[in-house]
Amino acid sequence: MRLSRLPLLSAFVSCWALVVPPHYASAANAPRAADIALAHGGVFQGQILNAQGAPMTGVNVAVRNAQADVATTVTDRDGKFVLRDVPSGVHHVMIGPSVQVVRFWAPEAAPPSAKPSLLVVADEQTVRGKDGGKDGGKGAFEGARCWWQDLSPAGKILIVGGVAAAIAIPIALAADDDGTP
Repeated sequence: MRLSRLPLLSAFVSCWALVVPPHYASAANAPRAADIALAHGGVFQGQILNAQGAPMTGVNVAVRNAQADVATTVTDRDGKFVLRDVPSGVHHVMIGPSVQVVRFWAPEAAPPSAKPSLLVVADEQTVRGKDGGKDGGKGAFEGARCWWQDLSPAGKILIVGGVAAAIAIPIALAADDDGTP
């Protein structure tokens, strides 16, 4: 490849890296499933609190498998909920527009690390989602946040600086390459 094409290739690769988000399905970024030990009768219980520790009332809670809702309820005035006849296995627990991956275990099969209930601490926007949020009202199950939004300011500066350097350095080298030694 000639050196004169290097700046163009570098600019293309740099721009492509900004457009294409990192792969969310990698093991490092995969959501961790919470292990919950079901009580006898497939009873699943939990509580939803806001960031200040106050109970959140009237929040929709649903256990969903790949096809449909398995069980649904609404939190009471203490932010607590109870669902019955929840089958063991991996399911999505939908709390308002948010989603938590949960691995439900039969009482006799649950590992020692499995918890007897789910405690969710979230702010009003996360759980209630009344204002539509940044994703146009879609829940976390319908559309993931942009990878750029999750970066710290220092991370954003490093990425922008790296892209700028990847573009500017080859251009400067090509401009400096006037054929004299």
